[in-house]
Amino acid sequence: MEDMHVLGVDRSRADRITVAVETGDAAGWCPGCGSSAQAHDRRTVTAHDAPLLGFSLVLRWRKRIYRCRERQCPKSTFSEEHWLIGPREKLTVRAVRWAVDSLKHHDTSVSAVARQLGVAWQTAWDAIQALAGTELADPGRLRGTGSLGVDEHVWKHTGFPSERMVTGMVDHTRDQSGKPRARLLDLVPGRSGSVYKAWLETRRRGSPQASAPRPWTRSAATPTPSTTACPKP
Repeated sequence: MEDMHVLGVDRSRADRITVAVETGDAAGWCPGCGSSAQAHDRRTVTAHDAPLLGFSLVLRWRKRIYRCRERQCPKSTFSEEHWLIGPREKLTVRAVRWAVDSLKHHDTSVSAVARQLGVAWQTAWDAIQALAGTELADPGRLRGTGSLGVDEHVWKHTGFPSERMVTGMVDHTRDQSGKPRARLLDLVPGRSGSVYKAWLETRRRGSPQASAPRPWTRSAATPTPSTTACPKP
């Protein structure tokens, strides 16, 4: 990144690369009064970044602490901010993006992603869940879906039978070369046709470009066509 430079690299650990960084000489502006502030001190912030060359990567950012020049300002001191490392975050924005992409496009697990990042499972999942939830709530992710595959799946093998099954929705729209996308769109509890229809109706209400209901839609619970009017996603 153009606004950060490397101060040093530590390779003392066999499974990790630690890089000390700091930002360039940027002026600080007080968030309380908007006046120019002076550099007062530094504090080291540690965050795990996306893996590098098969190693987990740790950034140690020497973060500036600014002091406001205005004596009447209630914001006497404040910390430097950077888009890559959020306040009190253990993973960088780039690391979270890498983790979510790994789960979406590769046959991997949260445990494997956490191991590559060099963090605990809960640390990885908390960050992944926040970004994945935002993406799932975006109705635009269903845009362009012209062929929908639906199937039931055993999610877990213990507990009551009604809690073991989920219905999966997969985007089977073919690309220009005729290859299906095979993109998993969602998993919802249950295995009935009403579960499938409710999922479609919810997505249709959230999409202004949804098409009209189609009279012949294959049910999620039976192999035969159904005359129930279910909308396309």
